[in-house]
Amino acid sequence: MAILSRLLQEGYKGLIPRCPRKDPSKMSRDQKAALKEEVIHGQYTTAQVVDIVRREYGIEYTMKRVWVILNSMGMRHAKPYPHDKRRPGNAENILKNLGKASMQESITGFLDEPAPQTTANTVRLW
Repeated sequence: MAILSRLLQEGYKGLIPRCPRKDPSKMSRDQKAALKEEVIHGQYTTAQVVDIVRREYGIEYTMKRVWVILNSMGMRHAKPYPHDKRRPGNAENILKNLGKASMQESITGFLDEPAPQTTANTVRLW
């Protein structure tokens, strides 16, 4: 009934939860800015960022809390995409030109991918 009495006494503003204030962050704004600069210039997992915070600032955070801190700084995490080093720079043009091949030209293709591949598979055309 406390909600009803607050609604009657204060109106709709009485329905806003009154939660206690959060404790201040263990990291200062300068420390967070320095951490962001370090993470921007490298590729780190969340566990590695936890280790960086523990080593450089002496602060123990869980992986979830570090994720929340990095997310609040506008950072996003992503799965790295494997790039094939053997891919030519003009691969799109080569692929477009294959469609223009006439029936008189002989193009034989062999694709062997029996299972999902975690890395790029090479396709050989003769």
